[in-house]
Amino acid sequence: MERLLRLEEVADLLGVKRSTLYAWLHRGEGPPVVKLPSGSIRFRRQSVEAWVQKAERARSHIRS
Repeated sequence: MERLLRLEEVADLLGVKRSTLYAWLHRGEGPPVVKLPSGSIRFRRQSVEAWVQKAERARSHIRS
């Protein structure tokens, strides 16, 4: 099983503050999360990477 990433790790990967990532998640705009029984959230690296690629494609479409 792959190791799930903590919010802090994803914020670091994306180069944003934790508060920014929280805001994206609150608005439903951030990468998909895995909610643990404890209520903690984690991220699959593959899901984060796919989310970034989707954002890149959307941005390049805007420029065209």
